Amino acid sequence: MTVKNEAHVLDRLAADVRAQTVKPDEIVVTDGGSTDGTVERLREALDEFEDVRVISMPGANIAAGRNRAIAEARGEVVLVVGPGAPIKSEAPVLAGPDLKAIAAALAERWGCSKREAYQRLLEMER
Repeated sequence: MTVKNEAHVLDRLAADVRAQTVKPDEIVVTDGGSTDGTVERLREALDEFEDVRVISMPGANIAAGRNRAIAEARGEVVLVVGPGAPIKSEAPVLAGPDLKAIAAALAERWGCSKREAYQRLLEMER
């Protein structure tokens, strides 16, 4: 996620992350040059999570920050969120054509069939 002067929404974001049935292995955030204490508040709000990384990228727009965070992520599956958008634990993360496209890409990486990759992704989503 990319943030810039988002300190006012980080408690809600942290509560939404805590409410997930599957906890994140890592949280990668790009800060675009906050001046309102966002980075400090982010670290406090997410301090219970083991792997929280904040990348400083002053002047980064949402797309550039998001791309940098994705590039820095170590997981095979990445959930991209915005700091002010609620994360519903009952909402599907992936569905339909998006899931099939991701499964096709991961099948090659995982060395399995597209069908098997699709099934593995469905299991991860539960």
